[in-house]
Amino acid sequence: MAKTWLIFFFLIEMCLRAAQAKDLGTFGAMFPIEENNLLDVIQARLAKLQQEGTLERHQQNIQSKVKKRIERPQAVEGIIHTVQPRTYTFDPSITVTKDLKDHQGTVFYQKGQRVNPLETRALTKSLLFIDGDESTHLTWAFFMLKGHPLAKVILVKGAPLQMMKDLGIPIFFDQFGKITHKLGIKQVPAIVTQEGMLLKVEEQKADADSLVATRHQETRSINAKTRR
Repeated sequence: MAKTWLIFFFLIEMCLRAAQAKDLGTFGAMFPIEENNLLDVIQARLAKLQQEGTLERHQQNIQSKVKKRIERPQAVEGIIHTVQPRTYTFDPSITVTKDLKDHQGTVFYQKGQRVNPLETRALTKSLLFIDGDESTHLTWAFFMLKGHPLAKVILVKGAPLQMMKDLGIPIFFDQFGKITHKLGIKQVPAIVTQEGMLLKVEEQKADADSLVATRHQETRSINAKTRR
């Protein structure tokens, strides 16, 4: 069992290193790659560390790296604090590359058909993207949660587990920028809501003046609904 866990931690370490790797291009001649079995490589390295008496220390180092990466994931690259607010829409439609069938073989989407997932499942919870290390972004998020109480708070930077513990609400993290890059978000804070069959993305400022303006706008909206 102990060896199984050690192999697991070595795999995690390799994944962490791969995530930080950079493509430096191709230099010189290319030759076929003859790879050793990954398990054999790991076991050989374990045996070498055990022989050197450094196995336990190496295991602790890997555990420490994994813990730090979980507690504070790598910040999403290419995201800045909002300088110029902007609003745009995103069409989540995709083109089906092959016939999609159910368990009985009935085709429900044909190859080449344009499909919008919002037609079958609406975005019931707004998405709030913030920098978790920026206090004004937290204030902005709480403002937004008043009008969107079911919204998901998603960090592009920060410590989600600690924040979840401090605030007592679910906190998510946009790992590797999968969501923000897909939606084209370049600035935070940002809120994503559904508008018809499109997603509405609003990159907003989170300074004191903009927060006050947002509060006034919410108040006017509530008063207008009350008068109706």
